[in-house]
Amino acid sequence: MENRTCKAYRDASGCLRWSWPDISLAFSKGAVYVVGILNLTPDSFSDGGSYDTIDAALARVRTMREEGARVVDVGGQSSRPGFTAVSEQEEERRILPVLTALKDLRESGKQRILVSLDTDKPALAERALHQGLADILNDVSGDDRAMAELAAAYQAPLILMHRPAAGDRGSLAAVLEDLACMKESYREAGLPEAYIALDPGIGFNKTDEEDLALLRHCRRVGELGNPLYIGASRKRFIGKATDNPVAARRLGGSLAAALWAAEAGAAFIRVHDVKETVEALAMQAALKGKNDAQ
Repeated sequence: MENRTCKAYRDASGCLRWSWPDISLAFSKGAVYVVGILNLTPDSFSDGGSYDTIDAALARVRTMREEGARVVDVGGQSSRPGFTAVSEQEEERRILPVLTALKDLRESGKQRILVSLDTDKPALAERALHQGLADILNDVSGDDRAMAELAAAYQAPLILMHRPAAGDRGSLAAVLEDLACMKESYREAGLPEAYIALDPGIGFNKTDEEDLALLRHCRRVGELGNPLYIGASRKRFIGKATDNPVAARRLGGSLAAALWAAEAGAAFIRVHDVKETVEALAMQAALKGKNDAQ
């Protein structure tokens, strides 16, 4: 097993940190980490098929790193509304060669980039962690204690996302209740709370109105005590609010969502448009009198 374990702890000032041997994320007030999206899928709602070769995927990661992404989130199964689930073997075929090729890239250059694995399949997650190919688990299972057990065994931070099986748990109250219960379940499975970040799951079995309300009140999710992770980029509710049916053209609405989330205390903002988001956050910080949004 590769030594890619992370130490999650609070320092003397009380600031939560995730620390690997060669990089550390500090969740101090105002710290925002941009997560670049890498979809290795033919059917993702916005960029399906764009990065389905190793060369194209590596080029995209290089670009996102240069643009300021601190994490790249790699996924091999679309989660858009009406998506078709793929087998574990197919998802592995899409993901593992790219993660293997990324291993050298992510550890080279001036800026180290972390890799998170976006999956709902514990066996695939274990292969990636065992081979040292991922630093973070982006757990989109909707509540699978096997993911918590894996993260605990490999000392990997985990993004716990709200993904209800039915479409009747999308209200703010339901999301807060479910995330609190899921977090406790994962803690009981052996994963210390310091390793958990919370994602309200915008766009997952929720109506457009529920998605908008969740973003509007996302600060409440952060009040559960864990780093807040927001993924709203280019999603359908933005298209509805801006009267823009084309996902790839929703930059303006996505930037507004990112700035709102940052102001609400989000620690991670998952986006397609890294450069524009980093620049918008830097301008927001400058207007507030801060030197650095990151």
